[in-house]
Amino acid sequence: MELFLTSRKRVELPFQVDIHPEDMPLAVVQRALDVCATALDIPVLLTGNEPFLHPDLEDIFTAVRKRKLKFVTEVSGLMPDSAKKLLIEHPCTLFWRLYRPELLAAQDLAEIRVNLKELREARIPMQFLLMADDLDASYDFALEWLEEFQVPSLMVRMPCTATIPERLKLAAWCADQAPALLKRGHSLILDCGAMPCLFSDEHFGRLAKISFKRYSCNPHIVVLPDGRLAHCLPMSMLPGPPVTTFKTHADALQFYYDVFRDLQLDNAEHEECHSCLSRLTNLCTGPSMAAKATLTLEHYEELKKLLEKEENDPEERKKQLWRMTYTAMKIAFYADAVECLEELRRHEPGDDKVHYWLGCAYWECNRLAEAEDEFRKCARLTKDPRAPLAELHRRLVKNGNAIRARLLYEEIKRIEPPVP
Repeated sequence: MELFLTSRKRVELPFQVDIHPEDMPLAVVQRALDVCATALDIPVLLTGNEPFLHPDLEDIFTAVRKRKLKFVTEVSGLMPDSAKKLLIEHPCTLFWRLYRPELLAAQDLAEIRVNLKELREARIPMQFLLMADDLDASYDFALEWLEEFQVPSLMVRMPCTATIPERLKLAAWCADQAPALLKRGHSLILDCGAMPCLFSDEHFGRLAKISFKRYSCNPHIVVLPDGRLAHCLPMSMLPGPPVTTFKTHADALQFYYDVFRDLQLDNAEHEECHSCLSRLTNLCTGPSMAAKATLTLEHYEELKKLLEKEENDPEERKKQLWRMTYTAMKIAFYADAVECLEELRRHEPGDDKVHYWLGCAYWECNRLAEAEDEFRKCARLTKDPRAPLAELHRRLVKNGNAIRARLLYEEIKRIEPPVP
């Protein structure tokens, strides 16, 4: 789990995010750490534009130690002396961000080098995190920093919303450097969203021989400063429930798998993925979640404008309502899906599919009684009533309604299967 502690900045740098409020309240930090403490051996990542500028940094370190959590902190290298002292007294692993030198003023670059030297001499464990914002730039300077400061590992973070063709050059650079770095005692890792198709067959074969690590696009679970959860930082435009909603880390993780499963697997808009062997062999789910979410949000806005026109042909409007329903469900805009489905129900009260999806949407809006009513209406209208009732049963079980789920299961068993 990542805690985005603060959006404070020392200087303007790539990958920074402006999120309000500026600082995460200490109470939110403590509640998030309680959720993290329910998971075994999962480290907490303290991040933010400049996490060491958080006014309650010492209290946060104390809260982490009290819960006996492993933790990692992302830093740009620009930090006050009080933060350095805190790190030396209570060491944690550092992800030291490396930015292109031309983005930094001379005095800032000098301060970063001094801080890095001091913390390396204090034996603070760290790895470099290369912030590759410009996919056409040269990042050879990172290799020089690895040798100069003898940092064992380099992780490369590139914009996960960039297209695959835009990322090919940097991926090839990584593939070329990895074997040589390994011989010199350094490892090279690609941050999340690095799909296999970024590499040529030759590169992929060479990287496989040296156990090259790359991370797929999975939920990181970021706690935003206001306490709401997000799938990952690039997905903060679609925040989820407050961290207080979940009792365990596993619950929060499962929420994101359930909510965004359709979005993660949807490559309808990405033709290059349709015949990709990486996808066909389950090595990849296509472009990153953030890229898919951005595209889906664009479609959502287009459909919203179309639905606002009252002169639409009835059949065309019906198609638009269905498209809006699927789009809203993919990005968890369940209230919008309900609005579309209720209009469809008024026009097509005998359509079992409308009642099924309305049951799903009502359930996600916590309108459980109405949801059950819709699933049962669907069961009365469809050829095989077991399917909608089975979905209702699954949701009752997941919600902890064991007795009602057991009664429904017995009801389903008594239903005769439809004649072929």
